[in-house]
Formats: sequence, C-alpha cells, structure tokens
Amino acid sequence: MSYSFTVKGPTKDAVKALVAAQFDQVVQAQACHLRDKAQAVAAAGAFIDLVADDFAGRQLQVHMNGSLTGTWQGSDVTRVTGAAFGVSVGLVD
Repeated sequence: MSYSFTVKGPTKDAVKALVAAQFDQVVQAQACHLRDKAQAVAAAGAFIDLVADDFAGRQLQVHMNGSLTGTWQGSDVTRVTGAAFGVSVGLVD
C-alpha cells in the first residue's frame, strides 16, 4: 500500500505537527503504515531541520510518499519485504 501527501506551514514546528497529523490520517486509512510511521516522520523532521530558519515571508512545504510491499492478509501486511520513502522540503510563496 502506498501514500502521498503535501503539507505547508509558517514554521518548522507547525510543519512537523502537520506531517505527524497527516501521517495519522494515512494510518487511519491504511493501518499497515503504522509499521513505517516512526521512520517516515523522523526522516521528514530531519529534512525539515535542514532548511534555514528565516522563511522571509514564505511557507515551508513538505511532500512525502511511501509504500510497503510484502505478504498481505486482507489490508494488513503480515510480512514486510520492501519499503520505500521519499520526502522533499522547500520554501514556497
């Protein structure tokens, strides 16, 4: 199962909170992503921290996507055989 979402906000802390909240929604819709939530949210936070603190009137935007592959029973993965994750972070008008 896969996910993809974009959030943006005025501060690093606000965007980190939005990432966590959006990932909670992913988990609600696709419970299997509870398995990779901690890793994805931590990785996004690390990239968010790379951006300069002065946004100069802009907002910070984060796009995340990821997927899990493996052995499935219904909508739950019982054995993960592959995981993918991508994140992009940048200032936008």
